[in-house]
Amino acid sequence: MKIRKITMLLAAVVLCCSSFSCEEYVYSSESRPHKAKTTKPAIETETETEETTASTEATEESTKAPSLRDYITDTTPEPAMWRVTDPATGNSLDLLGTIHVIDLNYVTLPDYILKAYDECEGVAVEYDMSNLMGDMEEMKKVASYMMYTDGTKITDHISKEAYENGRKILEDANAYNPLYDNYKPGAWIDLLQSAADSKVEGITAAGFETYFADKCKADGKTVENIETLEIQVGALTAYSDELADYVIKNYTPEATDPELTNEQFKFMYDKWATGDIDCFVEMFTDNSVVPDDLKDDQEDFNNKMLFDRNKGMAEKASEYLKEGKKYLFMVGSAHYAGDKGVDDLLKEMGYEVERIA
Repeated sequence: MKIRKITMLLAAVVLCCSSFSCEEYVYSSESRPHKAKTTKPAIETETETEETTASTEATEESTKAPSLRDYITDTTPEPAMWRVTDPATGNSLDLLGTIHVIDLNYVTLPDYILKAYDECEGVAVEYDMSNLMGDMEEMKKVASYMMYTDGTKITDHISKEAYENGRKILEDANAYNPLYDNYKPGAWIDLLQSAADSKVEGITAAGFETYFADKCKADGKTVENIETLEIQVGALTAYSDELADYVIKNYTPEATDPELTNEQFKFMYDKWATGDIDCFVEMFTDNSVVPDDLKDDQEDFNNKMLFDRNKGMAEKASEYLKEGKKYLFMVGSAHYAGDKGVDDLLKEMGYEVERIA
């Protein structure tokens, strides 16, 4: 039960809270472990081809990665959406709760989202990650935010037991590189979740926001970043050393089981698809999984990952309203959950907020 709660929390971060994932940037072709390729003589290759083809076809089905698509039955989601209006100017903004890593190619978005997109001048997303891959300077910034710059390594910040446990899980997933020893524990926790995700088909870093950002670029619309890269990465690395030590030490090989990953993602997808999102904040505020001496650390992490960012997002939405920018404003669904969500904060700021879906 304890590890299930821990992994549910990590999955919630990936799915509904932060659009940034270390996986896309530290699993690069230069750093990710791989086996060296060998070249066989052509004649040997030809004689082996017929023998190996039958074997490959026979084992292909058994080695195929399980797919999240097989677990998701609701392919016509109706996620939560709000319309915020400035009573002073009449300017309005549509707020959409997203789920970050779902491939939109196998779901049908409802008409109210497509209509909001058609009527907007662009989208505002947490951070448009698609621009990073071709920008070496920005990628260097990612690394600098995730790495220690004081000469220490992760082994100076977490226990030997936690380090060896995390390293073994990454090695078993062929996802460890000595370079990672320079990274902060939050990056390691994200890599552990990514190791679980890598065993499942249908989970993609190019999810909801990337789909709409690419669509905007094709349609000549604007793509606006709500947060900075530093805020995005800072949220994932907001764990105290003590809390990170506990999470990594208690992360078990069973947590990377594809069936568990699919079940967790299906649960959160179903909640998102029906607009029943308050459970996401409940998952964050439930600190029963951690010992008493780490409850304050967990609360501090919750604030940095979720509640502090909600305030910044609400301020950004207010800025767009005042400037009359007609954006489709989309952030992870957890940022609207509970009574401290972006929608609630905007209401407190004097805006009219109506849930339209």
